Amino acid sequence: MLKNRESLSANMKTTFAGMAQIDSELRDAEKALATVTSAVGPVREQLAATASELAAAERELDKLSDTESEIDSLQQSINRWIADAKGFVAASAVTGIVDKRKNTFIEAFRKYLVALGHSEVNQQNAHLVTLDEQYIPFMNNKRLRALGSASD
Repeated sequence: MLKNRESLSANMKTTFAGMAQIDSELRDAEKALATVTSAVGPVREQLAATASELAAAERELDKLSDTESEIDSLQQSINRWIADAKGFVAASAVTGIVDKRKNTFIEAFRKYLVALGHSEVNQQNAHLVTLDEQYIPFMNNKRLRALGSASD
């Protein structure tokens, strides 16, 4: 109960301080308004022109703020595109390494087929031997048959 009372007291003090601040600002605004309304002739025209310029500057500031937000959005999109492109380049570099290794394997495989005396492969047609995704050998779009039996 005592804590609640202290809390309420602190809240009231804060509220009274805020009200005093607002009251002070209101008095300052009233003085400024009285000065403007009492101004006549060229001073009043000058104040009106200044107010108009201030309003135009505020509108320009709003436009610049909107433009800044749009530029930030575009920059984020560009950053995402750059990250995607870097990922693609890295992936294509890995693919290039794998392709190079696969081609090296195929060349060695062709040489071994010729060296082992495969009945369908010789020096002249060895370049026609290819491998599919499961590394099954083909020649002229036909699967190469195995030599011998499984027990060999």
